[in-house]
Amino acid sequence: MLATAPGCLVTSDPEFTGPSRTAPVLLESSQRPLGEVVRFEWLGTNQIYSPELFTANVVSEDVGQPVKVALLLDYGVRNPVSKKPWRDANPGDATAPATLADGSRPLESVFNVEPLTDFSASATTVGCHRLTLVASHDFISDTTFCPKDPLDVSRLSWTVSFCERMEGGACPLEPCPENEVDCDDLGMDEPAAGGEGGGP
Repeated sequence: MLATAPGCLVTSDPEFTGPSRTAPVLLESSQRPLGEVVRFEWLGTNQIYSPELFTANVVSEDVGQPVKVALLLDYGVRNPVSKKPWRDANPGDATAPATLADGSRPLESVFNVEPLTDFSASATTVGCHRLTLVASHDFISDTTFCPKDPLDVSRLSWTVSFCERMEGGACPLEPCPENEVDCDDLGMDEPAAGGEGGGP
């Protein structure tokens, strides 16, 4: 009976594939909670705020590929010069590859607003803004911080207020600008003509 019973014939060893890469997931860190409004104020020519730092943690299956990051000023607002969907950008250091089994880990970069060229005591900056941290395994270029794969991206945003403080009073919190564009809207498959820089 057993000799005539149908069976499976294994002709080769089974193939086992490794893990697939996942999109990075940015997680809020205790250093800069997302819910609070960060105020940047100046009085005359004197800045009266301490440097504020922005960072996050990340979880991802990287398959040996580092996680790239950048801090964007007003993601969703079209830059009138570069036509990119942010006012300015500050790239950070890539975070070494890891696996999902490693869990949450801190990014290599801790960002400050100072390198953002459009973020100064000027009429274009006064008021409410968003700082958006973006992470991906591969951006279109070193100055175009849109992901090559639109599914391979994660973003975190903070609300910041920048204004001149009056004697004896605090800055009012004004509404932030509405989102009008993003990477998908602009079809960011090529660097913008007329300049590679993230800012004007």
